Amino acid sequence: MSKPSSTSFEKDSPDISNHEDEDPVVRIPVWTGIALRLALFFYTDASSFFKHRVETSTPVTSWKRFQEGLHLFQHGLPPYDGGVYHQAPLLLAVFNFLPPILIPFLFVALDYWIARGLVEIASYKRKTLQEEVWPEPTLKPTLLAPPPLEEESDEEETETPNQETAGLNRDAHTEQIKEAPKGDTLIPPWLVDDPATLLPKKRPKATKKTPSQPQDVTRPVDALLQAEDIGSIYLLNPFSVMTCLAQSTLLFTILAVIHGLRFAIRGNRSLSMLCIAIAAYLSLYPAMMIAPAVLILARNSHVGISKEMRTSLPLFIGYAVALLGLSYLLIGSWQFLESTYGVILFVPDLTPNIGLFWYFFIEMFDQFRTFFLCVFQILVFIFVVPVSMVFKNHPLFVAFLLTAIMAIFKSYPSLGDTALYLTFLSMNRELFKYMRHSFLVFSALFFASVLGPLFYYLWLYAGSGNANFFYAITLVFALAQVILITDTGFAMARREWDRLNPDLRTKRVELIHR
Repeated sequence: MSKPSSTSFEKDSPDISNHEDEDPVVRIPVWTGIALRLALFFYTDASSFFKHRVETSTPVTSWKRFQEGLHLFQHGLPPYDGGVYHQAPLLLAVFNFLPPILIPFLFVALDYWIARGLVEIASYKRKTLQEEVWPEPTLKPTLLAPPPLEEESDEEETETPNQETAGLNRDAHTEQIKEAPKGDTLIPPWLVDDPATLLPKKRPKATKKTPSQPQDVTRPVDALLQAEDIGSIYLLNPFSVMTCLAQSTLLFTILAVIHGLRFAIRGNRSLSMLCIAIAAYLSLYPAMMIAPAVLILARNSHVGISKEMRTSLPLFIGYAVALLGLSYLLIGSWQFLESTYGVILFVPDLTPNIGLFWYFFIEMFDQFRTFFLCVFQILVFIFVVPVSMVFKNHPLFVAFLLTAIMAIFKSYPSLGDTALYLTFLSMNRELFKYMRHSFLVFSALFFASVLGPLFYYLWLYAGSGNANFFYAITLVFALAQVILITDTGFAMARREWDRLNPDLRTKRVELIHR
């Protein structure tokens, strides 16, 4: 696996540590994910199967529809005349001269580049966790304070008294505890009569090699994030494997989003806005990812968020206009605007998918369609500002929330969107201990993932069900994701409260201990 040299990496991003301290054994699953994709591409029919699945292919990411547009483009015909192709025009230029034998390798390479970008983002997340400041409590610790360590001496230790000696001393020791003033209580009253408490115990010795005990025992101990594990989690996620085998053009959007955040971490504002503009050009909704990118840039450059936004937003708009201009030069008309972004916004194609739009607008009366279209589309973008304001100190958590919101409420979602935000969730493992409904959420996601294809088969192939079967399970899938978003939002807010209120945190831990 290629790794950027330390010189170039430090030049681009002096604030990020290198990956030299990572265990190379962790990288084996990354290659396992690559080998798995290649084996499934060339030794099975899995690719042909997933190209037709509604869970992995949508009207705006389907490879079959892309082939239709590419065929028209190569024969000098407008690619949008057939009413089937709804993807960005510049994708046609990418595949126009690419031999068919190389196409599977291209999609595997896209996933690999996505994984490498996620590894670098995870390294930044690990660095921010290590630099996080937890104020120590000012209250005098009582029950929570660790026992003082005895200094090592050459004198012989006193042997532990036997049961008879302990019995003789128990009454006297109990009297001392009961007569002690309240301010100097050594042992809580509910442990006074506990023989295990009254018996003297050996205390650990402090040696020169023994690490010092943490003073603030109320601070949670989080497992250190291993960056390479994040790449492995993405590549071995079944949702990302199925998306790659389906040759979904969504991978280009995910790649642009990931590298937009990656260049923001490196402090390269221009390339970051270029990648976000490419992602928005391909799928429209990723335009909201400018928010976490700006938060990262402002954090690294130590400038105000509003000032950074005033600098970055014109770059984003300029790149987006340039991409639209190149598309016009390639196609020769502005027809692609209606056939791409018009389809995303107005949802004329009601092909079943795992989203919320298709069935709702099948049943919708025409006179109400415009109103509910506005409501549904506003619902996707309305959370950008409040989420960015509340969690402005955690830009990668903002990226997780926004990608999850897109995966739920966009007009044509697929499992590739779910794979992306689940990978961002795995970077925030410090929140898992604060989550309250994780079992419910992941159980619902699992059963919905299993029952979704089954109900789709019963509806369209077996004829023993109807559209309500499949749409009901997609509602369960969406509900589980909504609960996941609210639960993780609560977990982050609760963790921040613990971090910024050390004295209240101490009282809470004492209460739980009692």
